Amino acid sequence: KKNEILNEAEFSGIVPRTEFYGSQTSDRKICYVVDCSGSMKPVFRFVKEKLSESVNALAADQFFAVIFFGNGRIEHFPFDGLARASVKNKCAAIEFVDSIKAAGTTNAVDALERSLGIDGVQTVFFLTNGFELEGEGQADLEIESLAGKTSGEVKINTIGFWPQKRDIEILKLIADRTSGEFIFVT
Repeated sequence: KKNEILNEAEFSGIVPRTEFYGSQTSDRKICYVVDCSGSMKPVFRFVKEKLSESVNALAADQFFAVIFFGNGRIEHFPFDGLARASVKNKCAAIEFVDSIKAAGTTNAVDALERSLGIDGVQTVFFLTNGFELEGEGQADLEIESLAGKTSGEVKINTIGFWPQKRDIEILKLIADRTSGEFIFVT
């Protein structure tokens, strides 16, 4: 029945709401930015399952990208830009998601900057369990810089996995400054 509803929505030109950990959007151009640092290991299998479900539910007239960050690296599907949410591209993205392992440290700011550099992105789903920044002043400057780069054109919905108090403040700040929403996952 769910597939019939999605097919009807695609046929009628209505974009279904895209959901990831309770955060939702009706935008057509989406980027998932997901923490794959070592601290995510205990929950990473569940995160990948939810991400795969969300990608699989995208309508054919939507576009998407997936960015993982951790261990000093950024992994991006497709390599650059957005992919149409065709069956072929969604299957390739899910294989990509399955191949990612959690390890290393967090480099969230670089990953967010990468997502904001993708032409046409309307909504970013940003999932992390925290930041590894030099100090509170540094965090404020980097977040201020990121918020300025969106020019109000990109909404960042932040999803925090057991973040510390300071990380919650940063995630809320990102969401507030970009007209996004903050979701706390326990």
